[in-house]
Amino acid sequence: MNLLLTILVAAAGSYLFYKFRIPAGALIGAIIFSAALNIITGVGTFPGFMKTVLQAVAGAFIGQRVTRNDLAELATDIGRGYSDVFHHGAFIPSWWDSCFSK
Repeated sequence: MNLLLTILVAAAGSYLFYKFRIPAGALIGAIIFSAALNIITGVGTFPGFMKTVLQAVAGAFIGQRVTRNDLAELATDIGRGYSDVFHHGAFIPSWWDSCFSK
């Protein structure tokens, strides 16, 4: 019964946040509502095996959305980050110079 209540409360939060057009509302609403249920009543529950299965489903959903263009953009972004950090000294904190200026 607690599992059904947890799912219903999460679904209600998901629906409301989605309808209010909150970014990632379906996910955030479910998180907030199910957390509130558990904090207030202590009855929020999900069997451990379902956690693993649902994580695999979420991973598959996210993974199937990755394209070759995404990988190319990632490579470009990593290259830019490398350039910023190692060629422009962004990795050196401002206090570092003061350690050797005495």
